[in-house]
Amino acid sequence: RRTERIKRLAGDIVARGDGPITSENVRSLHGVGEYGARAYEIFCLGVLGAEPPDDHSLVKYYEWALANPDAYASGWWSGDV
Repeated sequence: RRTERIKRLAGDIVARGDGPITSENVRSLHGVGEYGARAYEIFCLGVLGAEPPDDHSLVKYYEWALANPDAYASGWWSGDV
């Protein structure tokens, strides 16, 4: 079952073509719900957003990032590492 979901997700990504996966279109990928979309925004795009996430683990990271903006701002997406 998990294998089929991963295959379908991979198929969705390949079918998209060369365009980037954005915070708007990540939700259209198979199996990506609210948690996956927010995690992608936070960890891959470097976007915290104005509202905290719903997931308790993401909330902890969100609060840490707000309290440590210099550390968060130096993530891989910033080009500083």
